[in-house]
Parts: sequence; structure tokens; C-alpha cells
Amino acid sequence: MQCLFSVFSNLQREALQSVWSGIRPGTKDGLPIIGEHPNYSGLFYARGHYRNGVLLAPATGKLVKELMIGKRASIPVLGLILPERIVYQEAL
Repeated sequence: MQCLFSVFSNLQREALQSVWSGIRPGTKDGLPIIGEHPNYSGLFYARGHYRNGVLLAPATGKLVKELMIGKRASIPVLGLILPERIVYQEAL
């Protein structure tokens, strides 16, 4: 807080309104999980973006839509983000 007050000294006189803390869910390998679960048809994931979730939301939404309607995904790294890598890794 001292760093904040050194820049915005007037804030020191204000009452604290609220505090919030959240988690930024990420994966062990640092890549998001996007796609259909390999064992449960119709179960789609779009998670694990860590702090880039807000930034990647439009592209993730477009990709999930394409996958849900059976369209061939238009990104070359699709294999890196599919749920299979996590599901099969955990089974080993």
C-alpha cells in the first residue's frame, strides 16, 4: 500500500471500500485447455488461461464455437491445447 500511497497520496485519507482476491487458474504446462473432453461427448473446456483469460476470451470463444459445430479449427497449435494432453497424462 505504501507504494500506492507514494503515487496517490490522497488515497491514504480515504476509507477502504472493499477487498477482493481471486485465483487465476492455470495448468501445469502453462497452456490453456480448450476443446471437447475425449471421453465425454459434448463436454467442452475453455480454461486454464491463467492471467491471459480476459485477453484470450474472444479467440477462445471463436475456437470453442468452431469446435462445437464440428468445424475444423483454424489454428496450427490445436494439439497443444486439447484436453487429451491432460486427461491422458493424469491416467499414466
